[in-house]
Amino acid sequence: MGLFSLFYGIPPTYEPHVQTNKITPVLVNRLLDRNYRMGIFSSYRITIPASLDLTVFARVPNLRCETVIPGPPDPWRKDSAITRQWPQWLDASDSARPFFGFLFYDAMLKQKCPPAYEKRAMVHANAGELEKNHRKYELTMTYIDSLIGSVLDDLIRRDLLSSTIVMITADHGLEFDENHLGFTGHGSAFSDYQLRVPLYVAWPGKATGTVSDKRTSHYDICVTLMQEALGCSNPPSDYSSGNNIFSSVEWNWLAAGSYFNNAVIEPQQVTIQYPTGYYEVRDHRYQPVANRKVSTALADAFSEMSRFFVR
Repeated sequence: MGLFSLFYGIPPTYEPHVQTNKITPVLVNRLLDRNYRMGIFSSYRITIPASLDLTVFARVPNLRCETVIPGPPDPWRKDSAITRQWPQWLDASDSARPFFGFLFYDAMLKQKCPPAYEKRAMVHANAGELEKNHRKYELTMTYIDSLIGSVLDDLIRRDLLSSTIVMITADHGLEFDENHLGFTGHGSAFSDYQLRVPLYVAWPGKATGTVSDKRTSHYDICVTLMQEALGCSNPPSDYSSGNNIFSSVEWNWLAAGSYFNNAVIEPQQVTIQYPTGYYEVRDHRYQPVANRKVSTALADAFSEMSRFFVR
């Protein structure tokens, strides 16, 4: 659902309909219509459960759905493989055409990294399982940072970084019971630890070293690329629930989705809806709130969850 909202810029509640009908996002359609080369490299398979082969990349010719490597299929080894294969693809493809690259790293989720990094996973003798896993997570992120550095170094070597938009982000975060409520991993809660992700943008012609403290979301990526890079002059509301990240507009609420439930996220509270019809309200620290009335934002959220259906 994180990848769906990133590429489509609309609530993930549309995902089942989009998948059934193989509706590709306006962002990818625009790239293909403009004859972009599409370099899709994923360490994890893009089929089930993400189903990107039926949604985001359904129109991409010769789509590679999985990275197959000799030897053990460890996620960190596949991450390393796609980092090597990416510049090889650039060398082999038509350099006269613009390119779009998607590199999806998977080692972070499995908290597995090369043995040289594993040896640094030292914690004190009384450390619990979550603390040990968090240390592995930090080391895995360090490893992935090194791979991203290699990709950027290659763009610099090719003199492409000054003419290439680079976005570094994630589909979701990971929780290690920081709220002491028993939630871990991803897809188990709509807490900040699982929802919030970093977004680093290198954009030719834009100011460098700028840190934004406004509320942005996955929904904004589609709009920003469509308006700033792909010549779209339509109002964002025509095709997205987001806004241009370079504008001053920020969200007041977001519709978020997981494997089996959905939520409306507001700055000070989260309203979670379950398949049984039951709902609960939690505050910004994800603590349960008793006797909290349903927010008026829910009416706007329900409207946005149906607005893009063709009538």
